[in-house]
Amino acid sequence: MKNKNITYLLGVTVLVIWGIVFYRIFNGLSTDNTIISAPVREVVEFSDEIILDSFTLIANYRDPFLGAWGHTRNNVERPVNYATTKVSKVKKEEPVVKEPEIPMDWSFISYDGIVKNPKTNKNVILLSVNGRQYMASENETVDGVTIIKYFTDSIKVSYQGKTHSIRR
Repeated sequence: MKNKNITYLLGVTVLVIWGIVFYRIFNGLSTDNTIISAPVREVVEFSDEIILDSFTLIANYRDPFLGAWGHTRNNVERPVNYATTKVSKVKKEEPVVKEPEIPMDWSFISYDGIVKNPKTNKNVILLSVNGRQYMASENETVDGVTIIKYFTDSIKVSYQGKTHSIRR
């Protein structure tokens, strides 16, 4: 008997909730001729008069990073005056034009690989410069190209003061 009463109570509650939902839907779809107006905004007029504002900064709080209280230079009270006007005039500075750097063509150098000398256990780098093949080691200069560092898949070279990494 107790379970039947709870079931009836829950059924009535569901019907009331759905009744409210349908009432709101049909009420919103009705064709009332009510006009909803937006709130009126106030118009603010600016004047051209200068407003002087002055205040004093007191920075005597604890430094959150050092844990110490402010330094002596921060404890000095400095009056700050700002003059504000309706329109501020800013001087435009001419931008400094940097000449674009001409990229260097590194295609005349190609990295062919590494050969290990079995007698001395040293690696020898195979590379081509201007179509000619050379065998060189690290920190060695060939046709003006200095090998700075070598890796299994690339080398880092320097030519005319510029460095570049060249892949195999």
